[in-house]
Amino acid sequence: MCLGFRDLYDFNLALLAKQSWRILNNPHALWVKLLKARYFPECDFKDANLGHRPSWIWRSLLAGRDTMMNNARRQIMNGESTNIWADNWVPEVGIITPLVPIPINAPQLVSEIIDVRSGSWNLDSVSSYLSWETKRRILSIPVGASRHHDRVVWPWTSNGLYSVRSGYHVLHSTHRALAMGNSHLSHIIPIQFTEIRRVPSDDVAVNNILNVLPASWNAPSGDFVKINVDGGWIGDTLKGGVGVTRNTDGQFVGGLAGPICCDSALAAEAHSTIKGLALSANLGFRDVIVETDSKLRINGINGDFRNKVWSIMPLLEELHIICGSMHEVRWSWVHRDLNRAAHEAAMIGVRAIELESWVSRPPLSLVQVLVSDGLPCPP
Repeated sequence: MCLGFRDLYDFNLALLAKQSWRILNNPHALWVKLLKARYFPECDFKDANLGHRPSWIWRSLLAGRDTMMNNARRQIMNGESTNIWADNWVPEVGIITPLVPIPINAPQLVSEIIDVRSGSWNLDSVSSYLSWETKRRILSIPVGASRHHDRVVWPWTSNGLYSVRSGYHVLHSTHRALAMGNSHLSHIIPIQFTEIRRVPSDDVAVNNILNVLPASWNAPSGDFVKINVDGGWIGDTLKGGVGVTRNTDGQFVGGLAGPICCDSALAAEAHSTIKGLALSANLGFRDVIVETDSKLRINGINGDFRNKVWSIMPLLEELHIICGSMHEVRWSWVHRDLNRAAHEAAMIGVRAIELESWVSRPPLSLVQVLVSDGLPCPP
């Protein structure tokens, strides 16, 4: 099928946006330095303007930059370089429209509304300026004690990196929707997430095992404990829940369940793994097998930071830190039928008001699942 004029126009913009993405993310490249010296010596590329008598090349690059930036988003890591009120950083919200004028002494940087010690949000100082939906969306964004700077991500790819194909798709779908008179565009391009399967690491003691489906739930051997984890997530409620633990004899030694605020099943799975490993560490276990029924494919927490699933990078960092504090962590996939206890705990978590932890006898509904697995529970 031949491309029409609009198709060629969108494709050309997608190509220009790719060049702009390269400029933005490679500021120290020689060719970028030459462009900067000629066209924007006093500012960053994202703030550059046409200037006096711009060349055709410069005008084209800025058109690509604007196209890219209008559809890109800032991901919060430490929050120190993102403006609360001027940058696009809140999913499904975009640039925040405050309910009332913002006073001069109000927080300006995202880092000012992050509690670094707990790795959570503290919106008390800005709550009166934000709508309920905006606060809900902010609370669903994962944060942690990140050493990395905030970055621009392309939310239409799983790794957050711009591609011409995705750029063209966004442009073409947007223009098509506008031509049809549809002003609500947020549903047009679904964000693509891959699934976690394992989280390898070469600089912490993490061994990766992809098991063949066993006939029934198997107790771990040696000094290992097995943590069965699962993350529940219900549509657009931004609510999820988490996990269960057993020891070498199949005995129940601890578990927890509780609500979490997250914007995807992927984030719920990551949260459940963090909670499960933290519980294991608190109980004094250092050799752990993490068993899950999730086939989410993630590159892991080692290697190139930029090539991971961008949406849960702060959670992967936290997971990396927890694994580094343990002796050995192994990862195992099982069929959902063999992960029923963790699934039940996750559903308890979704329904719960606050975190519930069990170091002796778990809830009756969970006891029934454990018994059906052939595992004894405390009397």
